[in-house]
Amino acid sequence: MTVHIRYEQAVYGSFPFRDQGYDLLAHSPGCAPEWLDWLKAVCPRLAPPPHEGTEGALSVLRPDRDTWAIIGASERGADDRGRPGAIAFHALFLTDQDYRRTNGDPFPLMARFRFYWGPDDHSLTAETAEVTPSPQAPLPVKSLAYLVKAIQSGCRVRLPATSPMNERSQQVWQALPRRVRCRATLATWTVDRDLDCDLIAGPFPNEVVIPPKRRRLVPLLLLSLCVLCVSVVSLTLPKHFKPTSDLKALKSIPRYRGPWLTAEERGRLARDDDPEARRALLWDALIHQFAADRPLPADFDHRPRHVQLQLLAWSLHVEAEPGTSDDEILKRLEELTAYEGPTRPGPLADEYPTLVKYAQFLVMLRSR
Repeated sequence: MTVHIRYEQAVYGSFPFRDQGYDLLAHSPGCAPEWLDWLKAVCPRLAPPPHEGTEGALSVLRPDRDTWAIIGASERGADDRGRPGAIAFHALFLTDQDYRRTNGDPFPLMARFRFYWGPDDHSLTAETAEVTPSPQAPLPVKSLAYLVKAIQSGCRVRLPATSPMNERSQQVWQALPRRVRCRATLATWTVDRDLDCDLIAGPFPNEVVIPPKRRRLVPLLLLSLCVLCVSVVSLTLPKHFKPTSDLKALKSIPRYRGPWLTAEERGRLARDDDPEARRALLWDALIHQFAADRPLPADFDHRPRHVQLQLLAWSLHVEAEPGTSDDEILKRLEELTAYEGPTRPGPLADEYPTLVKYAQFLVMLRSR
């Protein structure tokens, strides 16, 4: 099914036909001023790509929570002072609603990038693109499948590259579930190793999988107010009120109370190219979501179902934006607890004995 996506656009870079250095060249009237300020700040973190074959570097970022920026970078030859290696950035700004209509796949929109600009390009207009949303693809080859699993579990991935990694990134991206694609960010080339993206590639010394930070389902104050209000209401509920059957199973999920990999151990594993090291980091990221640091309240069974879901998600460190539907939260919880991966500690267990405890917990999780 084809959908029509409307976007605003802007161009930033250095051009031989004007003496302004790196700055905005043109933008459509609908671009918010804060988007343009953001674009001028973020582009230096993405460039410059290396010479040879740099056309088409792609970044998918968020200027704000309601907007996506799809950015294409290309070489412009000499800059305004005659120096080689000038870069132009063409940014397409989409609403979050329109981006979701593409199934979170930015790659078809690369056909809308312009790579050549001239002195007559003083202004741009909003345009409409015809896009055929791509469905979720099968897992790619084994050497890439672990990247899909890592991003899906909330890890950030940093890949070494000598040029924009478009093809490999696209294989990974299209194998991600739609719900992950619609929230994840990407840069197929950046010089900034600290760019806050789910997947980046650039001139980095080695491949790194960064475990997710623990995030709250909703801000703590908002959750506290919600719990307080519901507590008052729950006093009027009948004593026999019980959680629904699907929530009973989720409530009984085991929690991990064993030792953790230290920061130093995670650092060593992140510098190791061995697939066993990657698996160890994925285990660490997954099991942190089952940490026993967020117990459910004693009156959990007497809360309304939607509050039970919020509390379960908070307890299991599941990230969801405020306003996420109950069905989506339940789906994420069920995916988290339906672990079907390996449970043997592997050859690294001698050096990292914590992996034995992780493996024992995963066996218990799978046997539920």
